[in-house]
Amino acid sequence: MISNFWKIITELIPQNNRIERIWMLAKVDFKNRYYDSKLGIVWALINPLFRLCVFYYVFTILFTRGTDNFVLHLFSGLVVWLFFVETTKKSLTLFKQKKYLIANISFDKLDLYYSSLLSGFFGFIFNFFIYLIFTLFFSIEYTWNIVWFPFIILNLLMICLGLSLILSTLSLYLRDLTHLWDLFIMLGFWASPIIYSEKILIDKAEFLVKINPIAGILINVRRVLLNASEPHYFYLIYNLIFASLILSIGFYLYRKHINRAVELL
Repeated sequence: MISNFWKIITELIPQNNRIERIWMLAKVDFKNRYYDSKLGIVWALINPLFRLCVFYYVFTILFTRGTDNFVLHLFSGLVVWLFFVETTKKSLTLFKQKKYLIANISFDKLDLYYSSLLSGFFGFIFNFFIYLIFTLFFSIEYTWNIVWFPFIILNLLMICLGLSLILSTLSLYLRDLTHLWDLFIMLGFWASPIIYSEKILIDKAEFLVKINPIAGILINVRRVLLNASEPHYFYLIYNLIFASLILSIGFYLYRKHINRAVELL
């Protein structure tokens, strides 16, 4: 079934050497994550569902929560957050894992980032599909505001790509960056409205929404998907500017240091 899926998608891809290379790198990377496991791609589902069950138990059984449709609130937050964590953490070892390609093959090294992002996006789409199935068991009303969802996700992709460029470049010089990023991820998790209502964050620490773009993305994802309302336009525009800045810095650092990647590894 999975092989047929890849075959159908591959036939839809334009016949372009660079696009085909990015696609193949992404497909191989995605398959390698589950190659040696018996459950295979099912692990892509087990990961967010396991976290969902743990957090749902903690914040509905052990603690009282007042958030409507809390399971969907939590699921949507985990799907977005796990994609962000996966793509940024992979960038920290991107050069090391792909050193054989960088050293021996002449091609645009940006393709490594595009394929890595695409690989993570496969998992995101899979998890989001499961999320949509979950919504069938709840009274969720979708409106025309859902058309904003692709733009919000595009904003997320820009942030992930920009941070991947920055982190992979800095990792050439800072060997402890992996540990530092783990600390940032821990802080970012609790500074984002993943397991609690965004109202709490906005009322008590709105500055976190401005320094943590994932928080604004989560707010808007839930507004258009769960609340059937318009996105928060300020956060939408602010996050787009924020993402553009991060992406610009990422491309600048990449262009300046990519030629030294092999000798610094």
